[in-house]
Amino acid sequence: KSIIKEENWNAIWESNFEPVQVADFVGIRANFHPPFDPSVQYVINITPKMSFGTGHHGTTYSLIQMMSEMNFTEKTVYDFGTGTGILAILAEKLGAIKVLAVDNDDWCIENALENIQNNQSKHIEIQKVETAMQEKQFDIILANVNRHIIEANMGSLTLAGKPGSSLFLSGLLIEDQSAMISLATQNGWIFQKQKEKEGWISLLFTR
Repeated sequence: KSIIKEENWNAIWESNFEPVQVADFVGIRANFHPPFDPSVQYVINITPKMSFGTGHHGTTYSLIQMMSEMNFTEKTVYDFGTGTGILAILAEKLGAIKVLAVDNDDWCIENALENIQNNQSKHIEIQKVETAMQEKQFDIILANVNRHIIEANMGSLTLAGKPGSSLFLSGLLIEDQSAMISLATQNGWIFQKQKEKEGWISLLFTR
């Protein structure tokens, strides 16, 4: 069988990578893109690899929109399924004092570490994990993964939240909404709001 090198795929993918802008809130760009207009509040510089989460996808875009409405100042954040690391980087830019970003994929871990360095992030720790279980608790939990992974890890995500914490769930289709609200509610979370883009949704819960 033939083995196609990761770099070949990467070069193709990189050549098709366009910058992303979420209103005047966040711009996501690679180093070969022109700079954004100065009106953009936060700029995230990424090396585009094939990790999920460049901001193009409706689920990441809608979650970034939700993050723009949340106060991250002095908060601790748990980013479960970090992918490229952009949500962790954004959380730090928004004022989080400590961010733990985890993934189960070596390629994602490597890319997230590179992007954290690209953005001079100082308060993000990266870990490779197989589940959401953590001994610590956090003020804000971000889970931009998919329905199956959220269902398998909801108990652990709940344990990772402090009283008064916020839980963002994304990577979900609009038809997943009622099941996800049910599941979160059974675990003691209170549904606050959702955002939708191109059939994908992000949900916010508090407790």
